[in-house]
Amino acid sequence: MPILREWRAEIRKAQSGEYVDYIRTTGLADYRNTAGNLGALIAVSDIDHERTEVMTLSLWSSWEAIRAFAGVKHYEAFGELLIPAAR
Repeated sequence: MPILREWRAEIRKAQSGEYVDYIRTTGLADYRNTAGNLGALIAVSDIDHERTEVMTLSLWSSWEAIRAFAGVKHYEAFGELLIPAAR
């Protein structure tokens, strides 16, 4: 049975287009180029006038395939756009 992996980030709405382009060309491209990936997509939803939520969904053939992707990938280029999670 395939496994659905979800990743979410909250970003500043004013910079959402730039961030989504970055995720499309890095994260989604890397998902799709990893063995065992069965598909990936990005969803964007405005939370309010200042914040946007970006979510990626990826479908995988196995936990090993997810680990092969997640164990080596780390994206920092737009980390300053992320809004820290409330604690």
